[in-house]
Amino acid sequence: MSMHWGEVPGDTVRDRAVRLAGALAELAQRELLLSQVGVLTPVHARVTDLPGMIEREVTEHGSATLESPHLGARFTISVDTGLWEAPTPQVADLLRAKFHR
Repeated sequence: MSMHWGEVPGDTVRDRAVRLAGALAELAQRELLLSQVGVLTPVHARVTDLPGMIEREVTEHGSATLESPHLGARFTISVDTGLWEAPTPQVADLLRAKFHR
């Protein structure tokens, strides 16, 4: 894990998925990558039910991992938690501001 990380808050998978989707939308992240069994699949965040997709992935595989190529950040949602990793302190500060207000 990167030195720059934090939590995606929420009590349930749905709560965390909605918070993540909302933060990504606010940051204008339209193109994402979903890691499915080690294969990165492009996801168009604005045309997809992103929270629903995350929930399905967690239900089927135990976790969902999304990457934002523009930010260089990775987001993992599981049954128990949600985490983000950032490549730089600047991106970490941006994500902290979105998730911890």
